[in-house]
Amino acid sequence: MEETATELPAVTAADNNNYKQSKYNLLLTIRKYPFVNILIVIFLVIFSIGTVNELSDSYPYFYPLLRIAPNASVFQTIVRPANSCLPYRHLNNTPTKVPSPTGSTPPKPLPPIIWISIINLSSYLPGLILSVVYSVWSDLYQNRKIFLVLCITGFLFQAVGSVLTVATTASPAAIIPGNVISGLFGNYPTFLFSCYAYVVDIDLKISRTTRFVIIQFVIFVAEAITATTSERWAKYYGFKPPLIFAVVLLALAVIYTVIFLQAHLVVATKNYEIKRAKDHIPDLWRNFPKFFKTIYKPGEDASRKYYYALLVIFFFTMFPTTGFAEIINIYLAGYPLCWNLDQILEYDTYRAASFAIGGIVVWLAFKKILSEMSIAGIGMTFFTVQIGILSMATHNPTVYGTIAVGAVGGVTFPCIYGQLSSVVSNENQGLER
Repeated sequence: MEETATELPAVTAADNNNYKQSKYNLLLTIRKYPFVNILIVIFLVIFSIGTVNELSDSYPYFYPLLRIAPNASVFQTIVRPANSCLPYRHLNNTPTKVPSPTGSTPPKPLPPIIWISIINLSSYLPGLILSVVYSVWSDLYQNRKIFLVLCITGFLFQAVGSVLTVATTASPAAIIPGNVISGLFGNYPTFLFSCYAYVVDIDLKISRTTRFVIIQFVIFVAEAITATTSERWAKYYGFKPPLIFAVVLLALAVIYTVIFLQAHLVVATKNYEIKRAKDHIPDLWRNFPKFFKTIYKPGEDASRKYYYALLVIFFFTMFPTTGFAEIINIYLAGYPLCWNLDQILEYDTYRAASFAIGGIVVWLAFKKILSEMSIAGIGMTFFTVQIGILSMATHNPTVYGTIAVGAVGGVTFPCIYGQLSSVVSNENQGLER
């Protein structure tokens, strides 16, 4: 007995319209949560570009080995001599010499640390300079989204350049063009100021500093995950898989930003006095001499305390903490601790996670009773104590114990950013007592 096929109802124009309307409604629903959307973008970008930077810094050390065996588990081939304690990833060693097929003596290669410095400077320097221009344009045109897309696209070029370099086992110099493009597109400074400016522009019920604390939490969580996954992934499967994954996530971040982030959410700066771009240049140049003139000028000045705050923030907070973050791994790998790569990555993971959790906890505990600068001072004090204890530590338990002490330091930067935001805008949205 033959079965009669069930005839499906025809798809009408009304059905198509309903389907399109449902997709449009979903898009509008997602766009209703701009703060959540920017946090998603931040996580994707910080994790991805963190992976790219980690492996780009490692590549010069392993390049000689990769030339011989491109698919080797290079992280496992680096064995530290039992009777010595070398700096992080053979910092003082020059790359292994690879015999030339022709028998001629090849030129002496640059030490890996020199390559790393060149690679990083090729993106950071143009990014620092152009971020000043982009910040002016961002205020001028009251649009953060376009500059977010710009710098994330630059990160994407940087990641693609790293993938091509590793895939072809090219010289570390091949990483530089992608980094230069990333710098020309704004790099980290443009990305960070665009994110912070975006959340300031949003008219939310929570204070600016609370928003900054949440952003800092997401950044540290992304860094913790990067520390525990990127180089371990490369350790067992090579450089290419994590770098390709970073490219995919950065492409996703660009698409997500274009589709889901609203372009015009300027509330806090809606009364901004629009100037032509050339009118901003004198303003920028006047601020530099005014900074030093106000600090050393005798007498009272209403803006003097703000410039003192800026001086403390940048010269006594930003520089020491940045320097600590750069040398901590080298210190742990040296005498007397002599940690291996796995131990260092584990420490980095716990340290970043503690900053994320500590920043949230300390802010919630003290935001109603202390000013931002007071809370930032507490955080910086604990951070300094952490460095002091770490510098005298000779045993692993003491080193891990410093993580709990330094966790309070996670609240420092969000409070500083909140204070700076208040100073610049002459508002108190970022100050809770």
